[in-house]
Amino acid sequence: MSMESEKPIAGLVQALAHIESVRAELHTYGNNDSEFHELDKIKEAVEKGIMQPIEGVARANQIFDRKMER
Repeated sequence: MSMESEKPIAGLVQALAHIESVRAELHTYGNNDSEFHELDKIKEAVEKGIMQPIEGVARANQIFDRKMER
């Protein structure tokens, strides 16, 4: 595998890890079924290539920020 093909994979892995870390952080704030459902949809879209990893990270961050504003 060349370095060029490893970069997108690394970005994907980092994005998925970030989405999971947002999920774990939200878990500490109680019942978050709607947020978890949104994160699951984002994660699935990133995994399937429907959404770019950077967009998935941005959307996960938006969910987290919304939760913190409440």
